[in-house]
Amino acid sequence: MPNQRSRRTTPSPSPPSPAFGLDPATDLRKGGPALLSPVFNLTVGVASRSRAYGACIGPYTAVEVSYSYLRLPLASGSTPGVCVGPLELIGPRAVVVHGRDVAVLGFLVDSLAEEMRSGEAMVEVKLIEGGGGGWWDVETRWVRVEAAADRL
Repeated sequence: MPNQRSRRTTPSPSPPSPAFGLDPATDLRKGGPALLSPVFNLTVGVASRSRAYGACIGPYTAVEVSYSYLRLPLASGSTPGVCVGPLELIGPRAVVVHGRDVAVLGFLVDSLAEEMRSGEAMVEVKLIEGGGGGWWDVETRWVRVEAAADRL
């Protein structure tokens, strides 16, 4: 049984990419607030660096995606549970997170649209897992958004 305190959960190097609902040409219009319903396709992997203990992402670990230094929440979801043994790793697993009618202020809409068009949009991805005894394990990464080519 993996030791919960030795777990190492890390998003894989694969960046998230919007699937539907985050199209800079139609959803991110200049000049005003917008309601977005973005969908992000993420990949997560698990690796144990310990010779004695495995590593896990618990079932229903929360995933949150936010934008800008203001940490505007865009989407959320959960991961499937997966564990590995000592010194093992498991490759990327797909995780899809959704946002629904997320209100975004005009200046952030303009910023996000321009960053997506230029390929420079970054989002913060957090994995949040509750543990026994009231502690939380949080893993955070800033990753580049890659828009689907047919959406730009």
